[in-house]
Amino acid sequence: MKKRILSALLAVAMLLTMVALAETPTQPAEEYIGTWVSDRVTLSISREDDKLTASVFWANSAFEMVTWYYPELMYDEVADEYNTFENGTSEVITCDEEGKEVSTEVLFEDGAAAFRLRDGVLTWVDYKKAPGENECVLEPAVEIAVAAQPDEFAERFFRVIAGVEQGTAGSSLKLCEAARDAALFAVDYEMWNPDVEAIRANMLEAWNSLTDEQRSAFDSNFMDVVTLMDGCFEDWDANRPQFEDAGAADDMDMVIYDPLNRLAWENLKAYTLTLGNSDGI
Repeated sequence: MKKRILSALLAVAMLLTMVALAETPTQPAEEYIGTWVSDRVTLSISREDDKLTASVFWANSAFEMVTWYYPELMYDEVADEYNTFENGTSEVITCDEEGKEVSTEVLFEDGAAAFRLRDGVLTWVDYKKAPGENECVLEPAVEIAVAAQPDEFAERFFRVIAGVEQGTAGSSLKLCEAARDAALFAVDYEMWNPDVEAIRANMLEAWNSLTDEQRSAFDSNFMDVVTLMDGCFEDWDANRPQFEDAGAADDMDMVIYDPLNRLAWENLKAYTLTLGNSDGI
C-alpha cells in the first residue's frame, strides 16, 4: 500500500513538473528588438552575436547628446522583463556646428537597467537615477526603413567586402574603402530603424546568390572589417589617417560622429554574424 501511495505521489510530482515546464515563457526577444521613441529619446534594442544589447540616445540640445549602452540584456521569467548587469555606460557627447564630436564626458560605467514590454509600449528603467525619476515610457517608431533588396545586399555589401584581396599591394587601403562602403550602405538604408524580418530574408537570399569563391572571400575579410570598425569607434583619431590615405575619411566622419549611423553599422554587423539564424535568443 505504501509503495502504491509513493508511486502515485511521484507520478503527481512528475506531472506538475511537466506542466510547469510547459508553462515556462520563452524569451520574447523579437518583440523587444527594434527602435522605440519618446519625445527626445530614442532607444534601440538589437541582437549582437547571441545576446540582446540596448542603446539609448537623449538629445539635450542640437549640440549635446547623452548616450547609454547596455552590452547584455538577460530575460527575467518571473518579472517578464529584461535586466542588465551593472556594466552599462553613459556618456555626454558634445558636437560642433558641423556635427563633429568635440568632447566626450563619461558619466558612469556601472549602470543597470530594466526593459519591460506591456501592451505595446516599452518602459526603460534606469537604476542609476532616484526612484520616481528613473522610468521612461517609449512607443515603437512608426516609420520602418525599407530593407535593401537582395541584389543590393549582394553588390553593395557582400561583394564589396569579398573584393578585398588580402596580402596584395594597397590591400589595407582597400579594406578601409570596403569598411566605409559597408557602413554607408547601412546608413543609406537607415538600419538604425530596420525591418528586421525583411533584412534577414533579403540578406540570406543575397548570400545564396554568391559563388562559393565569393562567400569564402567574404568570410576571410569580414572580421577584419569588423575589427577595423571597432577600432575606429574606440579611437577615431588614431585610425583616421589610414582612411585619409584611402580617400574615405570624410565619409567615415559622418558614421563615427553620428550615433544613429553608428547604430546602423552595428545592426548590419549583428545581422551578418547571425546570418541564417532567425530564432529568438
